Amino acid sequence: MYVAIVESKVNIRWLEFGIKVNNGIKARPKWVHRGGTLAAYDKTPLPYAYIALIGKRHGIEAKSQIFGSISFYEAYFLETAHLDWKAACDHGNRFLPYLQESEPQYVEEMHGVANGAGVSFESILVLNVRTEIVYGLSKDDGCTAISWQNEEALLAQTWDWKPAQGPNLIQLTVRKPDHQICMITEGGIIGKIGINSRGIGVCLNAIRAFGVTYTKLPVHLALRKILDHQGSLHKVVEQIKACGVASSAHILTASMDAAYGIETTHRDVVLLQPQVLALGHIILHTNHLLAKHDGVDERLELQDSIPRLARANQLIQAHIGSPSIAKLKEILKDEEGYPVGICRDVAPTGGSSTLFSIVMDLKDKRGYVKIGRPVGDGEDIVLDASMAQ
Repeated sequence: MYVAIVESKVNIRWLEFGIKVNNGIKARPKWVHRGGTLAAYDKTPLPYAYIALIGKRHGIEAKSQIFGSISFYEAYFLETAHLDWKAACDHGNRFLPYLQESEPQYVEEMHGVANGAGVSFESILVLNVRTEIVYGLSKDDGCTAISWQNEEALLAQTWDWKPAQGPNLIQLTVRKPDHQICMITEGGIIGKIGINSRGIGVCLNAIRAFGVTYTKLPVHLALRKILDHQGSLHKVVEQIKACGVASSAHILTASMDAAYGIETTHRDVVLLQPQVLALGHIILHTNHLLAKHDGVDERLELQDSIPRLARANQLIQAHIGSPSIAKLKEILKDEEGYPVGICRDVAPTGGSSTLFSIVMDLKDKRGYVKIGRPVGDGEDIVLDASMAQ
């Protein structure tokens, strides 16, 4: 049984949608008021038809952001990959046989999103495989991600992208009686950067390396798969390694017990080992591959990726003592190399800016989000996956 909560950062409203299943008999869907008990709901796994209702609530509540995402990526695909929307949908549909066979729950949820928003399923599928559609042709998606573990366990990142996509960000929460995921995502995309009620968090760095495989898990659905996991972090990382990821990216994931840098290409998955320093175990990543990946054609378009990584390492090592939310927030504000520093701004010639930053406290199961550049006066949002609300 799921309860879905969709909160738009523009229109702050919380809704819960619950389906009760007793003794295998599907009860009629009903609204439940926020604060109502979840204990009365059976833990029987929902049939896929009800998973679609989770997506439908996303589609209804984030309709304007979904239309905004479609409009943005229609123009972006045409500019960067010379694909019109129909051609992009044709590419997206090539993932469908694999997803229907291996991850049917996500197919049903995407159908629900499409139904709720009043758009085609193919349009929602394209958004969720948008990393793969352009085969890694993005030139200025410049994110910086940090895992810092000592007696605390923290994850942090900036998410840098085209300012035109900023208004289409949403806060998305999906809740079951015994599990909850909270993320900041783009309207229509069901997996992105966030934290779950098991204290597992995920961050994402884009990598520009050519190649895509249609029989592996798309990047954004790999993020969702990690957030959906209710067991050990090691187990879900092994699952990601086993199924593979369709294109190049770096997924940084951590819990109180472990942290993994997962570098993916269409050919392989390589796990990065943390740096073991006096101040704790550290994983840092920007937008270029750190491990060796045979047969992968990487184009390092973001020349600032290497100095940003060095700068993040310098800032981490300058801090003494235990990791803290405050220390990581300060690191994410760093503007050395402006406008293409850790805290990114649009260059005079155009490009990306930091659209949000996040610091996750994995012990407390909370993520502290700043909309816009970390040095700005944007909205502050707390993702609370603790299920204590």
